[in-house]
Amino acid sequence: MPIEIHASSPAAATGSGTITSAAFNPPAGSLLVAVVAASTGGGTAISNSGTARTWTLRTTAPSGHSGVRIYTAPNPTALTSTTVTLTSSTGGMKIYVLTGAHPSSPIGAAGSGSSAVNALNVNGYTSTAAGSRGFCAAIDWNSTAAPTSTDDESAWYVGGFLPGMAITKAANTPASGSNVTFSLDGTGTGAADWGWVALEILGAALDATVDAATVEAVAEVPAPEVKTGQTAKPAVVEATAEVPAPEVSTGQTAKPAVVEATAEVPAPTVVAGSAELIEPDPVTAQAEVPAPAITAVQNATPAPAVVEAAAEVPAPTVTATFAATIPAAVVEAEALVPSPGVSVPILPGSLITADQQVEWGGTALWGAGTAFALREITGWDAKPKVDSLTQEEPNRHGAFAGSSYLQRRIVTVKLQLQSFVDPSQISGLVAQLRHDTRTLRDNTLWTLVIRGYTETLMAFGKCIDCTGVRDADWRDGHPEPVVTFECPDPRRYGLLQQSMVIDANASAPVSLVNGGDLYTSPIYRFTGPATDPMIVNETLGRVMAFDITLGAGEILVVDTQRGKAEIAGVDVENNLADTISVPLKEFYSEVGSNSLSYETTSGGDAGVEVLWRDAYE
Repeated sequence: MPIEIHASSPAAATGSGTITSAAFNPPAGSLLVAVVAASTGGGTAISNSGTARTWTLRTTAPSGHSGVRIYTAPNPTALTSTTVTLTSSTGGMKIYVLTGAHPSSPIGAAGSGSSAVNALNVNGYTSTAAGSRGFCAAIDWNSTAAPTSTDDESAWYVGGFLPGMAITKAANTPASGSNVTFSLDGTGTGAADWGWVALEILGAALDATVDAATVEAVAEVPAPEVKTGQTAKPAVVEATAEVPAPEVSTGQTAKPAVVEATAEVPAPTVVAGSAELIEPDPVTAQAEVPAPAITAVQNATPAPAVVEAAAEVPAPTVTATFAATIPAAVVEAEALVPSPGVSVPILPGSLITADQQVEWGGTALWGAGTAFALREITGWDAKPKVDSLTQEEPNRHGAFAGSSYLQRRIVTVKLQLQSFVDPSQISGLVAQLRHDTRTLRDNTLWTLVIRGYTETLMAFGKCIDCTGVRDADWRDGHPEPVVTFECPDPRRYGLLQQSMVIDANASAPVSLVNGGDLYTSPIYRFTGPATDPMIVNETLGRVMAFDITLGAGEILVVDTQRGKAEIAGVDVENNLADTISVPLKEFYSEVGSNSLSYETTSGGDAGVEVLWRDAYE
């Protein structure tokens, strides 16, 4: 279904110090978008009443206009009479309720800027997908009244000094690669002081992998029946072949049958010349077979039957030396074709419905509302141990400041079987826990998702211990397991994997926004044809370039977390342009906005796709 603005979207709200929307009722599966144009103080925060949603800051305007920003929050279940509040802000806010947005990665391209032109059309961004919808927040500090727009807008003028507006495009963007603009018009004729941000919301897509099942069909063909003055027993013919129509050579009356088939296989020949039993060998083949010949020496009426089959089987050649009736048997073949299988991967965190819950591996859920209560979690909100490369200076006070790196994260979850559990179910629940926390032989990492008080974050790890089920616990009926997880990557991540496409050799860079509090390591997918692909993080002054030529349809996948570069599974890390490139693991994206540009010597029309998650310590 296409993206639509739901009728429950409340009118724009304004306020001084705190901005609170009117109550509204967003449906299940919708996406909440908060478009803000305000002045901000320290500690600006956004939240909603009722069941809390996870709000993420997606983009903010340049320095001096930081109150111009856009937030989003997924709304998995319907809410009733909820309100959204923005603290430490004076100005206006418009809440849009969207249906049809992408369920796991709704964020596309983003843009921001400032201008002194009074009336203008700003280039918000270049769309990354067809069917997306554009949103914009803008403020003109020099306007003396509420600004206007030829796009769909909600405007305000708060306290006699704060003019701003929220804008959305009237229709979804028809194609990827479209230049999406927004109309801004302040009051008066003097110089303006615009600050604006724009954001692309992507339409729904199926997060699934479809694996069509292999179809194997076998057809068995019964032996044709032959009646003659002799005793003949032709062999069984099993084949997948096509049989042409029989040739007729006779001076008598002949009625050969229509033969319908789909392949070619040689047929057995049976000759009955005297009263004896003839058993030719079975013929199994997938080959070309000439048409069978029928010759009538005496007064005979050959009438082979119609052959209808999904398999390809010829009729046998039969020669009769005296009066005989030869009715070839009907061949019927059936094949069973199974339906293709479709597997839909489980989205991380999809089982979590309330605060104080833990999801492990996408299948196990512990905490509020389950058989196992959470007693304690350690190592989740705490900073992991730090490796500091600082070294003491010799012969003087102090030390040489070095880089700091987080060690792996160790998370311990203490559980307790709920008192309401039927004692007869304890063994089954403990067995299920052992299965969920089993030891894996390879280096596969599962998702660990924890929701404390409204904040839901994810890490990648493996279970390294499950202890604490004591004999006394069994007698009391309340086992207390302790599960320990090891996360080699200490960072925690937002649940939504975001993506955007950067056009090659574009006139302006594209902003990648890491809304977390720790650097993140994106995945880059360069699609050919492209020669010497190079991406530049202009914010950090870092370059990642390859001396390589990608053919049409070839995809270079660079995983900066693993430090791997591959084409169709083949390592091409040696093609990194060492003279200008940083090591792959060092091409990260910092907290906040990162300006990225993509350049090639030739080609690159398909752009480079960037996939990332907001990262947290």
